[in-house]
Amino acid sequence: MQKILGSILPLNSVQKYIYYPFAGLDFLYSHDGKLYLLEANAIPGGVWVITRVAEEAKKILDENEQLYTNRYTRTLDNFIKGAINFHLKIRKGRPQTAIVTVPIERKDLLNLERTAIANAFRKFGIRSFLASRDELSFKNGTIKVMTPSGNVVKPDIIIRRTGNFFKGVKQVIINSSEIGKITGNKWKTYKILRDVKGPFYLPMTFYANSVEKINKYARYLLTRYKSVVLKPCKGSKGKGIHFINNEYDLKRVIDEIKEKEAKTSYVVQEKIEVYPLEKNGEKYAYDLRVLVFVGKIIGIQIRRAPRPIDPADESTLVSNISRGGVFVIAILDKAQKKAITIRDIRGFDIRLSDRIMKVDDIIVHLGKKIMQKIKSASKIIQIALNKAV
Repeated sequence: MQKILGSILPLNSVQKYIYYPFAGLDFLYSHDGKLYLLEANAIPGGVWVITRVAEEAKKILDENEQLYTNRYTRTLDNFIKGAINFHLKIRKGRPQTAIVTVPIERKDLLNLERTAIANAFRKFGIRSFLASRDELSFKNGTIKVMTPSGNVVKPDIIIRRTGNFFKGVKQVIINSSEIGKITGNKWKTYKILRDVKGPFYLPMTFYANSVEKINKYARYLLTRYKSVVLKPCKGSKGKGIHFINNEYDLKRVIDEIKEKEAKTSYVVQEKIEVYPLEKNGEKYAYDLRVLVFVGKIIGIQIRRAPRPIDPADESTLVSNISRGGVFVIAILDKAQKKAITIRDIRGFDIRLSDRIMKVDDIIVHLGKKIMQKIKSASKIIQIALNKAV
């Protein structure tokens, strides 16, 4: 078993990833060919969704695009193999019991993914349970869980899929709360990565904990760039994001913050002019979500906004799936010289726990140059953030 798993992940430097073995990195590719990191996530979703989309895509993609279906139908399995491998390296043995943490109500978008992860562990012969925080006990760095049969067990490995979790956990955990303190704050992430050398860039960014600072930094950025983005430091799922194109927008946003979000801290950033993603003559906002396990990409997707870009409508500039974004199949294609190539396909839907997720009727080939940047940048970013814990 260890030999099979050894082909999945590079294990010779696992300590470089001890706090952050599984990363979800959100990138933009700019119109002038630069790769920008937007955000790093400590509890990234996508392993089940990417797997499901790849399984359905088998039915519509042509023979030359089977690389996608062959590789990404294994995304969930590769995540599980990665977790087992990670435990093998740290504890010198195979895990026997795993838990996947869940919210108490278990109603959100990621519920199906959490269940799929637990089921996948069982497929590999490992006992696994879903467990909310109120089903866990924590003492002297050790987590124990009450199983459905009423037994108390100490899991060998914990897949953390919820926030507000215990710190100083001695068991193998993917990913620890310690890394969440960094990736959960956009300003902390920026400060750590701004001096890191690699094939990626960061938007010019300022920290603002008052409307006066928002006003100051937004005005400054508007003298240098076409648009400004305002994001809560601890925001997620695209909530609370504002786009500022002129003085009128700035005044409107500040008035709104004074009324609703006065105590929120923000990052004020330049808005990156992205390489165009066009469909039927219309341009769409989008980003690249890259899933990385110990430096190896196990899944990638594009998330595009549901409607064409309208600067007057902020909802057309946010591409999160949880906000109605559309899943776009992306292929890392060594044969393509152009950075981004788009082909029409037949779209389809994937049923999630509380909604229908649309898979777009285009497929995007990411060429050799951008592919190399994504691979190298992902590994460098993951290691740098882990080191900062």
